[in-house]
Amino acid sequence: MPFDLQPIDVLLLVLLALAALLVSLARPQALALVPKEQATIVLVMDVSGSMNADDVEPTRMEAAQRAASRFLDRLPARFQVGLVIFSSEAETLVPPTTDREAVRAALAHPGPALVDVMVNPDEPPMPGKVSYDQAKGFAQAFLRGQPHRATIASTLFRDKLDQLKG
Repeated sequence: MPFDLQPIDVLLLVLLALAALLVSLARPQALALVPKEQATIVLVMDVSGSMNADDVEPTRMEAAQRAASRFLDRLPARFQVGLVIFSSEAETLVPPTTDREAVRAALAHPGPALVDVMVNPDEPPMPGKVSYDQAKGFAQAFLRGQPHRATIASTLFRDKLDQLKG
């Protein structure tokens, strides 16, 4: 016999094989946390007529455009940025990109002209489940607690008239 194994040697080999089998069944893995600094940020901007209100200097739209521009200045270049605008519907103006100039060019465009609004004339202006009393209560609470209520109300009224003129 070429191998002269003692019973203890056989027992050790069996135990070693059993240990290897148990380790393989456990599927050993190593978890290594690697820092990864990636992000996709989507700026969402209201471009409705109410953004022309001057309760913020010079207008809400220009204040929002300036804030977005300052945000872009501080954002790391490796982050992707997109721009979505909305009025009555949302529209992706700039899909996520690292091209800051494309986002800045879209932001520099004058206000509400950014979006082509499509309004469904068959859609009621308020959700169908809002009762008259709920709408009245909301309007009363708004008028009591909003310091710029006259400006906001007139802007909303003008928006509604423009929408009805269609």
